[in-house]
Amino acid sequence: MQNVPHISGALVSSADGLPVASALSHHQPQPTAAVAASSLALGQRLVELLGNRPLDEFVVRSADGFVVIYSLGSDGSLTVLARPEANLGLLHIQARRVLSELAAIVDEPQLI
Repeated sequence: MQNVPHISGALVSSADGLPVASALSHHQPQPTAAVAASSLALGQRLVELLGNRPLDEFVVRSADGFVVIYSLGSDGSLTVLARPEANLGLLHIQARRVLSELAAIVDEPQLI
């Protein structure tokens, strides 16, 4: 995500709304992760009601910028905060690369 200008933060969360990794400078990771998980679940339910495939991303736009929540399937999500001038196309391209890397990490067997 370093190649995308105007990103102001990012958060990786588990599916149950717990923060896994955070780069949020002005926001608390715990409540942000919980709301992101709830938002993603709500978006997924809406997509199911409309008969569409699984949800890929959930975009919220405000005067202060964007919050984009990317699904990591049943494993969790990646939430990205971007300022209003951010290029969402570039953000989506880079986020999908990051999601592929995260999916590979999550899918690796854990040694105990």
